[in-house]
Amino acid sequence: MNLYKHILMAIDTITHSEETMDITREFATSEGARVSLLYTLPHLEAKGMGYLLPSIQEIESRIVETARSRLAAAADEHELGDADESVMLGNCHDNILETALSKNVDLIVVNNDHQQATLISDAPCDILAVRCQ
Repeated sequence: MNLYKHILMAIDTITHSEETMDITREFATSEGARVSLLYTLPHLEAKGMGYLLPSIQEIESRIVETARSRLAAAADEHELGDADESVMLGNCHDNILETALSKNVDLIVVNNDHQQATLISDAPCDILAVRCQ
């Protein structure tokens, strides 16, 4: 009997997520689960810098497009290319919970650099925190 049918792997960095992606793939394969990938980034803050920069929305839009490309490349590299991929701006904790609820996931996999204490108490499902070396 498989415990998990839908796994959400939530990351806030690509560069330190190789182990998390590999573990998610292995876990999903052994469980026969589908995978959703979430790359979550905080909104930019530019108080008093508006006169120096293009609009914050324009910069965030470029960041999201770059993040989508990087997530897709990393997913392919770690044999997760068939996973549902999304990039969200905002509070990482809230983005993870919102995605977990909307996608009805059974398990959330995160890097150990997320602040798991509140995530564990607020999550609607199990959490696997991967210790990255």
